[in-house]
Amino acid sequence: MNNEDQNFSIRIENIIVHKAEKEQFKKTHLQLKDKPLKVDNNDENDPTVLFVRSFVESYLRRRSGKIYGVFNEDTVSYPFPKFLEKYISDFDIYDLSVNMANRLKMMMDNAKASTGGFMFCMDYYYDDKRHFAVILLTTKGNTGINDQTLELESTFTLDIDEINMAVDIRLDEWFESRKEENPKSYLSFSGGKKKISDYFLNTIGCKDAPNASKATSALVQGIIGFLKTKNLSVERFNEMKSLAYHAIKDRGNTVDVEELKCTLFEKQEDRDEFEKYLANNNIILPDIMDYDARSLKGLTQYHMKRKGFDMRIDNDFIGTYLDFSDGSAYPRLKIDGLKDDIEAYNRTGVNAEESADPMDK
Repeated sequence: MNNEDQNFSIRIENIIVHKAEKEQFKKTHLQLKDKPLKVDNNDENDPTVLFVRSFVESYLRRRSGKIYGVFNEDTVSYPFPKFLEKYISDFDIYDLSVNMANRLKMMMDNAKASTGGFMFCMDYYYDDKRHFAVILLTTKGNTGINDQTLELESTFTLDIDEINMAVDIRLDEWFESRKEENPKSYLSFSGGKKKISDYFLNTIGCKDAPNASKATSALVQGIIGFLKTKNLSVERFNEMKSLAYHAIKDRGNTVDVEELKCTLFEKQEDRDEFEKYLANNNIILPDIMDYDARSLKGLTQYHMKRKGFDMRIDNDFIGTYLDFSDGSAYPRLKIDGLKDDIEAYNRTGVNAEESADPMDK
């Protein structure tokens, strides 16, 4: 790890761990720790400090595949925000964590195939910004957590593969969001080797949390659909798709959708029209998202050039206007409408794209 990766500060205000023992299709048994973990923020080798630093380094700063959201307004059905508000008022992390452990137990019991683990609740500062995280670690392997006392061993190290699921709440942004009618995302979820389970999202009470694949597909659908309304030439249409593709890909894993809009559309009126198009077509995008590389290819083209032809196919057409037939010894590619276009060209000598809106093809 280079020096740039290590150049950040953390300060732990409170942290506690409980254990939820559960096998698939069996009930959950809770083992509750009676007090927070000890922590010495001045000791860089303190096991708890090392744990939180490892979480920030390996998870918050480096993992892709996050999903983002906000709290559900229904705090009766999804009470975690109330637990968190009370904690911020009384600083009693034990009370909050026990409420969370019991809520998690209920959700895990309903999700019969779920398995247990260690649940951490922690209040900490990362580069002077306050965060609260709930982390589930698997019980597999040597976690370095004492099973009887639930204390971190001095040899404890965080293996990223031991993280089952986690949510990080940017508290300052959450506080600000309560003044806004349409708040930006302040919850970020990540899973280890698997997707975020619905029971975990419901434990936290998150809404508007599409995964990277769905969010990227919606973004691609929105961009292409909007560009088709602009009566662009084929060249300009493809230029705009390429601009969008690289603007997303070159930003790294995380995309700020508002920044992307400004990159694609210099004029405010175009950005407003894009917003209106999304709303009219019920395309809902998170303000921050991780993109899915496979779904993003919908903005690119497949290009094949051989003697006698030069073929370019939008990737989002494959599987819709294009169909591959493998039912014989000679696989065939079916292209809807191509036969009619060629026959029309033979009759008139005019290409289909010269006589119609090319974006309708």
